Amino acid sequence: MNLDAWIAHIEDGLASLENAPRQCLFQWDNGTDVVCWEPEYGGTKLLVELFARYPDKYLELYVGKSDYVDYLLKYDHRGHTICCWSLGAETQCRVVEPRTAGMEQRIASARICQDAGYTVRIRLSPMVPIAGWQDETRHMIRRMFEEITPDVVTIEPLRFCTHQSLVDDFEPGVLDPEFVEAMARVPADADQWAKSQLPDECRNRMYRVVLDEIARISPRTPVAFCREQRRVWDAFAGDMSRMGQHPDDYVCNCGPVSAGSDARLANACASAMR
Repeated sequence: MNLDAWIAHIEDGLASLENAPRQCLFQWDNGTDVVCWEPEYGGTKLLVELFARYPDKYLELYVGKSDYVDYLLKYDHRGHTICCWSLGAETQCRVVEPRTAGMEQRIASARICQDAGYTVRIRLSPMVPIAGWQDETRHMIRRMFEEITPDVVTIEPLRFCTHQSLVDDFEPGVLDPEFVEAMARVPADADQWAKSQLPDECRNRMYRVVLDEIARISPRTPVAFCREQRRVWDAFAGDMSRMGQHPDDYVCNCGPVSAGSDARLANACASAMR
């Protein structure tokens, strides 16, 4: 790819946002593991420098499950690049996500970027219901807030799986058996979406642990659900209201207006600086 032409194309797009005039966040990239090609590829540097010139536009860089961030420390981002990690509990990283950075390594790399002036945010996605997930999730959240100040946390349990794929893809004993059994009880005539995710009661159990622990440690940090249905948002309306979040008006990791001067994001960072 001609990177100069690519950047020029992006600049043209930023100058003509009539169909999305409020959009201020732009992703690099939600479809590929960009960091494995950098800094040799050079696209990230060009994007960071591009968005640094726009007072009201922000780049979101998906670091994902990596801890490779040293090359970012040389870039003049001017506070307009947001770095995002997919964070999993220790056993999930080691057993389910082999050959990726461990939980502590991901948190450490986020701390490095935060110390370099980048805004950091976290996706607990996917949350895999490993055996003992409750305690491991609480430990992960504690360690996260001991080291970094994410401006928002988005949560999403394991999706795009069926009971059979859980049986085929995971060694016996890795997953919480209650969750596997719940997937087995999903009716055969359920719609495809219902058959490809954990049942509501399972997802809600995971959400409850995360929301309670974040509320205990950092109550001003906004939390959002990813790809979740309205009835689940409604089930946690009280929790969300305390953070200023609502299914019709919320900040999340990759929402097009989830950057800049939004008070929910600013308050999350300011509360930990005191």
